[in-house]
Amino acid sequence: MKNRRISLVALALAGAFVVGCGDDDAPIDMGGTDSGPPVPVCPTTAPLPDNQMGACCARKSNADRLDAPEMRLAGLRLTAPSGTLTGSIIRGILSKAFDNETFNWLLQASGAPTSGDGPVMIRTGYGVRNTDGTYAFAIGTAPTAGGDPARWDPISVAGAMSGETLTTTPYEGAGPLTVPVFDEDDPTLVVVELPLFSLALTEATLTEGRTCLGTRGTSSYDTRSGGRLRAFFRVEDARARMVTVGTAVNAPLCAIIAGSLTDAAYCDQPQSMWTAKPNSLCNATGCDSNAAGMTDVCDPNGGMNGCNAWEVLGEFAAQGVEVTN
Repeated sequence: MKNRRISLVALALAGAFVVGCGDDDAPIDMGGTDSGPPVPVCPTTAPLPDNQMGACCARKSNADRLDAPEMRLAGLRLTAPSGTLTGSIIRGILSKAFDNETFNWLLQASGAPTSGDGPVMIRTGYGVRNTDGTYAFAIGTAPTAGGDPARWDPISVAGAMSGETLTTTPYEGAGPLTVPVFDEDDPTLVVVELPLFSLALTEATLTEGRTCLGTRGTSSYDTRSGGRLRAFFRVEDARARMVTVGTAVNAPLCAIIAGSLTDAAYCDQPQSMWTAKPNSLCNATGCDSNAAGMTDVCDPNGGMNGCNAWEVLGEFAAQGVEVTN
């Protein structure tokens, strides 16, 4: 077990270097100026069946179901809060989990206009991967040792289509959408649970017959041409979720966001000492964030009007899949 864990970390760090180089200032894997767009090289570590196709390595086209496209997130680059969470180590771990399909987050639309503008409903959440390469939303399958067995269940949010661009309102349910990431070799072992509160898709432009968000290059996904999301990690939720990957990452999610990959007690010190301080204030149904460099909503250092959440921003790529429920 120890050797496998070390291997996981080594590969994650290697992946972090690749993704870190590819996702920064220039489009990834573009090659020389005369070579044209990158040729997608689909993840070789993805499980069978090997039916990946198109610009985003989709497993199924949505061209014949434009009113109800189904997708799986294939890449995610967190851009805020800045610090340990958005650094190369966590980025590499997430990238590898997406490629191995041990991080399965689904998007399922219904009632979308096939052209023009109109409303749409989006169902999203953790998906169980079937052996035939299809997916199913999890219902009541989260381990009770970690809390509510329904915490992995999907949520539904109202959205709108404008041409091929999708947006949603923030989710206003009582709790967060929680998406698990599993160990590559042990599908029963959770590496981390991401508790996303007040999730919203702020912009997502679909291509390839509504089959792709973003594109795959020769080694990783280019998320900048994909979708944008906004959510919040509440401090109380982040304190309750451990992140464990070998010896490189072993701390509560709160510590990883605030400033340490290995110090389990990092968030026990005063909030004023955290490297990445919370910048938002959440109540039961929503959140507000401080303007950049301001304390107009809440005090990042705590106190009577202390911030109790971090605003989370990210870019994502997604691929067409078949969802069976």
